[in-house]
Amino acid sequence: MPISLPRLSPAAHPKNGLRLIPLLLAVAVSQAYAEPVRGAPGTPGTDGTTPGAPGTAGGAAPGLTLAGDATHQNTEDGRSFDLSGFGGTGGAGGNGAPGGAAGAGGNGADVNVRVTGNPAWFETMVVGTRAFGGAGGSTGTAGTGGPLALGGAGGNGTAITDVGTTSPYAGLLVTTEGRGGAGGAGGGAGGNGSAHLTVRG
Repeated sequence: MPISLPRLSPAAHPKNGLRLIPLLLAVAVSQAYAEPVRGAPGTPGTDGTTPGAPGTAGGAAPGLTLAGDATHQNTEDGRSFDLSGFGGTGGAGGNGAPGGAAGAGGNGADVNVRVTGNPAWFETMVVGTRAFGGAGGSTGTAGTGGPLALGGAGGNGTAITDVGTTSPYAGLLVTTEGRGGAGGAGGGAGGNGSAHLTVRG
């Protein structure tokens, strides 16, 4: 004997449906700036029996800047900002006798964030900034008896974060990181990383 189950009308759970809308908006805001910006990789040097041509430097990623009001009403999630900038990798040196020098890694984007305001009570504002220098290119292979040229230097990464809130009950979670790129194989120097954080209350 078939059993028929009662069908629930869409109006049976109006509260859940209404709460889904601000949650989706919160997710959209938090992901708006999450895509990294990468510089263009360097062009490899030419191959041949003559000295290899140097690889070109990796492109520096353009700086990323965000400034705005942290006030975020009508959701249970705090506003989230996440910016990342990556420098391009240096091109490899061309093979030859001797091998060509490698290109340097591009600098990571200067990431600048300034966020102030008054989030709703008990919200947590999440701010993340990351800047990574590009890796240096590797040296070209030397021909018979030829010395190796130096590997390319890694790029620099700088992250600057300035945040604040006037809400006595709002949380604040901040991560900031600046990392230099690795030096290229063959003796390239590593890049410098620096991170600067200012918190205002």
